[in-house]
Amino acid sequence: MYNIDFSEPLWIVNYYHFIGISSLLGNIFGIYLLIFQTKELGEFRYYLLLFQVVCTATDLNLTTFMKFLPYYPINALGTIGYFSQWFNMPTHYCMLVSLTFIYYESECLALCFFQKHQKIASVIDVHVIPRYAIIIGSLIFLAFPVYPIIAMQILDVGQEKQLEYIKENLFDYYAGFSTVPHFAIYVDSPLLYSVYSVVLLTMGAIFGCLVLVNTDLIRLMVRLKPQISQQNYQKHAEAIQSLIVQMFVAGLCALPLFGVAFVLAFQMENGQLIGKLMFVCCTCHSTINMISLFIFFPPYRRYLLKKFGIKRRSLFQVGASSVLS
Repeated sequence: MYNIDFSEPLWIVNYYHFIGISSLLGNIFGIYLLIFQTKELGEFRYYLLLFQVVCTATDLNLTTFMKFLPYYPINALGTIGYFSQWFNMPTHYCMLVSLTFIYYESECLALCFFQKHQKIASVIDVHVIPRYAIIIGSLIFLAFPVYPIIAMQILDVGQEKQLEYIKENLFDYYAGFSTVPHFAIYVDSPLLYSVYSVVLLTMGAIFGCLVLVNTDLIRLMVRLKPQISQQNYQKHAEAIQSLIVQMFVAGLCALPLFGVAFVLAFQMENGQLIGKLMFVCCTCHSTINMISLFIFFPPYRRYLLKKFGIKRRSLFQVGASSVLS
């Protein structure tokens, strides 16, 4: 029998409040900067703006509306967010909504990379992807969440039957789960493991595509430099620099998803604590992202230096020069 805490840990509740507020403020500030302070990026800033808006929605969902609590290594989650407390939204649907948000957030980042890649490719007429291939690829990526959602719906036993299942199969935890108002538990099965595999492989494929596109972007920029003015080249270089920063931050904050899969697969004794730490890492994405952009993204850094009246080189500029220069 695993030692599982079914109470609401005060530290993680307070953390959700803190990170939710800081993420919201950071995202709103990022939206403001993209609209009013980065006009030199041209229309590309609207793609970055789309990504920033989706990040805002994802963070609000995870830190305010849902607020997950893991009961690992049992394959169960609880929710203490406003949607469950105010609207009695089942944890199962909270999880599906959250996974969809996370998936499309990664899709928006991939869209930013792809748009910039094709913009540069069209200038030098190299690696331009046909329109029909773009449409087919977009439909495929949009359809990826369909299988996990359908499969999880099949696996869901419904709120009324969950306690019956626990009483029959996990009686040692029955008293604990009886005190939890909102939770979802899933039975180990090949279908469930196929969902995990599809989700992890899809996220891995997206990140792998980002790395490949980024590598090709650097090659294209080398060929582009002699053909355009220094000012236009710098504009492209700064946009790509922003994407590289956000790609690494997103990858870093997505790693906990693989950690959760590891905990569940090997039924780790301290799985609940590890799971909580994984959720903490995932939900700090926007805060880390904005801090990283202020350090490594020249338009944000210039705005910050100008705002505080700093005219000489500062520590923010150390090591932040573009790899594309």
